[in-house]
Amino acid sequence: MEYEELEGLTKFSTDFLDAYCYSEVGHTNWSYVDSVHPDEVADGDIKTIIVIYKDDDREEDDKL
Repeated sequence: MEYEELEGLTKFSTDFLDAYCYSEVGHTNWSYVDSVHPDEVADGDIKTIIVIYKDDDREEDDKL
């Protein structure tokens, strides 16, 4: 499926990340990484880095 076909399927661009995360690990606990310095990226071609957590730690946060 081409990107143009996917574009109209969701309201938010992060819905794609949620769907991928859920299909891979069974939850949607992911986040953007803000701590990478541009000098650490060799070719400068990386726009955004995300982390998909192995466990859904939000369940623990809800208990607090």
